[in-house]
Amino acid sequence: SFKITDNVKKLTHIIDNILELSALKSNGKITGKEQIECNAFCKETLLNMTDSKSRRVKLIFTSNLPENKKLIANKHDLLTSIGKILTNACKFTREGYIHMHCESSIDEKNLILSISDTGPGIPTEKAEVIFDKFVKLNSFTPGTGLGLTTCRYIIDKMGGMVILDKNYKNGCKFVITLPFGDIQ
Repeated sequence: SFKITDNVKKLTHIIDNILELSALKSNGKITGKEQIECNAFCKETLLNMTDSKSRRVKLIFTSNLPENKKLIANKHDLLTSIGKILTNACKFTREGYIHMHCESSIDEKNLILSISDTGPGIPTEKAEVIFDKFVKLNSFTPGTGLGLTTCRYIIDKMGGMVILDKNYKNGCKFVITLPFGDIQ
């Protein structure tokens, strides 16, 4: 009975992820943009992962942005995309830390958000493959292999980009670059 229930939950999770990506692709443009305070939003998003992480993992937030710096974006979609990276970080990092850092690009037009962890890391040659649909580097861990695909799709639609930092060697480090947008 437990095995059946567990398999139904896994199947439901897979279907939900496929439907989520499908809905995003059918909608086309990201709408419903609003002003989001970068630091407050990122701190809250990171703190929401407290129950998902190992007790031996510390959550760290740092920022070089002024406290009131705002971003124009769809809050739900931004939360979804960052959540996908944080969920993976929590899943694979057994001890050490998950560190979220915000800063401004040199020209001050873009938010640069990095999420690094002390997990097992991703081989350099897989740095792009991980963003493909249904790619899982470890078939024994739960998940659909759609999280990073969905994340990249959302960030691209927001006019930004997300990459895996190949130079980071302590685990994984994802870097998201997003335009701040015009705040009137």
